[in-house]
Amino acid sequence: MTNFKMADLSSLDMGPLATVTLSNGELFNIPRLSTLKLIRIAKFAAIDGYKIYDKYEKTIADPDLSEAEKVAIVLEDLKEEQIIHILSILLDIPDKVALQIDPFDTLEIITTYVEKTDIEKAFTNVRKLMRKFRPQAPDENLQAPIQNPISNG
Repeated sequence: MTNFKMADLSSLDMGPLATVTLSNGELFNIPRLSTLKLIRIAKFAAIDGYKIYDKYEKTIADPDLSEAEKVAIVLEDLKEEQIIHILSILLDIPDKVALQIDPFDTLEIITTYVEKTDIEKAFTNVRKLMRKFRPQAPDENLQAPIQNPISNG
């Protein structure tokens, strides 16, 4: 592992993923995907959304579908509360606030997020994290259950 110095922070891209104009004319900065967001989404997928993950794993990996098509297929079956929860994670806001966003603004934000994010790479990272929260999560390369390294010591 390399040594990370505080000076290295200046080289990181900490700005918003994109900026969209909301229906009321205000500019909204869409936050970037972060490690914490990936962890929160992985926990959601491992605990609340495991069946969703299992059902759509092949859809997300399908190279014949665009990123937008993949997201649309998955979102089609999600309950409204689940979509709002994922949106709240992505935007760093409480579920209640996410629920109050204008529907057209929500579509604009989601569309921009999908266009500007490597969904397949994010999903792969979520899958890896998910296995840490739920070791029996399916993986085509995983033959035996993951052993907890702490319990082996």
